[in-house]
Amino acid sequence: MNSAQPAVAAASPSVKTISSGRKPNRLMNLLPALDALLRAGSVAGAAAELNVSPSAMSRTLGRLRRVVGDPLLVPSGRGLTLTSRAHEMQPRMQAAPTGAVAAPRPPREVELASLQREFRIRTNDGVAMSLGAPLL
Repeated sequence: MNSAQPAVAAASPSVKTISSGRKPNRLMNLLPALDALLRAGSVAGAAAELNVSPSAMSRTLGRLRRVVGDPLLVPSGRGLTLTSRAHEMQPRMQAAPTGAVAAPRPPREVELASLQREFRIRTNDGVAMSLGAPLL
């Protein structure tokens, strides 16, 4: 297999995954653009929402199409229409920010009285001898 082209493996008949050797965070960077494209339904609208040029959003749409394995937006008259796969993705994309914000939160309230603290003071020997002895 040519190492310059990503390997595409069929996970199911309708879903394709890409193992391109890319780091997952690079693919995660496409999520805000995907969300904007699905909500706006147009390249220009998504570009305006994310403060990028329409040509940059068009290139991002091309990358998304390769990753997802679906055109996502197809020409329809004078505009673009979401594909059925894009319609399927919309509810999950709307729920994703809520889950992402909630994920790093602690599972329970922190009890402040049970916290233990440790302080370290760095200083030279002269200050440590004159100020440190009364503290010990």
